[in-house]
Amino acid sequence: MTDLTGQTIDRFYIAALLREERWGAAWKAFDTQDQTTVTLYTFAPEWLQRSANGSSIEQAARAVLRFRHPSIARLREVGRTEGTLYIVQEYLPGESLQGLLAALRREKAWPPLGEAVNLALEVCQALDYAHQRNLLHGHLQPANIYLKASPGEALPYQVTLTQFGFVPPALIGDMVPSPYLAPELAEGAPLSPKSDIFAAGALLYELVTALSLSKYPFPRPSSLRPQIPLELEAALRKALSPDPALRYASAANFAEVLLVLAPQCSALQEPPPGWERCASLDEPLRRSLSLPEFALAARAAASPIPGRGSGTQPRLGAYPRARQGGA
Repeated sequence: MTDLTGQTIDRFYIAALLREERWGAAWKAFDTQDQTTVTLYTFAPEWLQRSANGSSIEQAARAVLRFRHPSIARLREVGRTEGTLYIVQEYLPGESLQGLLAALRREKAWPPLGEAVNLALEVCQALDYAHQRNLLHGHLQPANIYLKASPGEALPYQVTLTQFGFVPPALIGDMVPSPYLAPELAEGAPLSPKSDIFAAGALLYELVTALSLSKYPFPRPSSLRPQIPLELEAALRKALSPDPALRYASAANFAEVLLVLAPQCSALQEPPPGWERCASLDEPLRRSLSLPEFALAARAAASPIPGRGSGTQPRLGAYPRARQGGA
């Protein structure tokens, strides 16, 4: 992949690489017009070539531009320069949910059951909002879920989904096999709301059991965490059914069940067997926000850009090459 660090796409100065993906890369960038830090996504040429020059990705992004949901990352701009598609999103500092869970695993700590259920509830509500507007996510997993350090309805942070439509249906088979992908997709079935529901179920399963998912089918949740309510195990079994017809009819239906289960699950504070303590994801989130690569964003955004204010050059070149985090 071409390193774009130090280059400019339209009015966006590329400050640092956030991460590389099969579809392309995410960059920390600086909007020289309004002096804010953003995430800028670029796409690998072969990925665009195999997805009708990125038309389906662009169509999905333009739909998300109109979205206004607290659990869906705001897109600011979709454009092309020299024929190359780019997407500009609000900058979400900190590690992804994948990174935050990894941090807790290293400490033998895990989110309490009520937090797990409320997090999955917010994911389902966001999916339902998109599904009602005829947009699927297509590749939901912890790596493209972020947490904002501002309180949500039932959590000390706001769950935020990113990258809707980045993996067109025709290219699902090109992705690294993921336990969050519904089993029918491996057999060539098209994406559907039921495949997003499976992904949400797999996420909840991981949050409930603390198991690092590898291959479907998964063990019974109660075999890994015996204290979970029977109703929660039934909800997981339904969401993760190998037959899409047996899953929840909609993400809204799944959310309704989780909303009912949340108070009961919140009363259970024991960690999974073999884990030392329960800990909110807010703990590693706050720590990750103090890392230099994320703290620099605020300083850069406050710096004047050429031709404005004091006229001094913003210190964008001081950005380090960021580790896998931020979106």
